[in-house]
Amino acid sequence: MIYPYVLFGSPEMSEMKSHSHFVAGFRDASVENRPDLYDLFVNLSTNEIVVATHAKEVFSMGKLHKDLATYIVQCAEDETKSNQVLIKTVALKVKELLNNLKGLSDTVDESGQQVITLEQLRERKMAPATENFLFNLAAAEGMLKTS
Repeated sequence: MIYPYVLFGSPEMSEMKSHSHFVAGFRDASVENRPDLYDLFVNLSTNEIVVATHAKEVFSMGKLHKDLATYIVQCAEDETKSNQVLIKTVALKVKELLNNLKGLSDTVDESGQQVITLEQLRERKMAPATENFLFNLAAAEGMLKTS
């Protein structure tokens, strides 16, 4: 569900849009004018984060969001890093975030995949924005157990 570099009209774009959740990287700035393609748009060139109107409530930012966004922007500002290094750096940060999410639960489903429930997230008594973010991340990664 991660597409590091997508071109408009490419077969990869069609595949990407077939998922309910995805992360995609574009170099075409006009993507910002296509809120049908994103809930959250991170513009590394201008150091801006845009939340699509339809996703404002879901993406109210908490400390976790702000820290992650700041980290990505700081990496992008480092002119000594190539695009390849930037992509790898962000991928490592995402992997770290997913590992931390997995650490919140020791529940495994029948297929052996680690899963988490909303109740397990609520037991952690996190800020609502953080809980919502992790819930949506778990759903996007197929880690959410609903029953």
